[in-house]
Amino acid sequence: MKVQFTDISTAGNRYIITDDTWLTQTDLRKNAPVHAELTLTRKNEQRVEVRGNLNAGLLLVCDRCLADFNFPAQPPFIIYWMEQAKRAVI
Repeated sequence: MKVQFTDISTAGNRYIITDDTWLTQTDLRKNAPVHAELTLTRKNEQRVEVRGNLNAGLLLVCDRCLADFNFPAQPPFIIYWMEQAKRAVI
């Protein structure tokens, strides 16, 4: 999913993501569906706040006994995204 920077509202845009195809590009093994809820809020002309929750069941390996175990990853997060200023070259 792509969202144009200029389409993000100061009131916030809410998204629910259930597509987990991006997770196949990592070394993580999942054992439950991935579900994310995001709110993108424009803070000014160059900054956007991304706030949300991620729910994913991961299959990890214990360092001590090397057995697989289920790990329910449910981290809340806040990320600030800054658009780079466009510079004129003279």
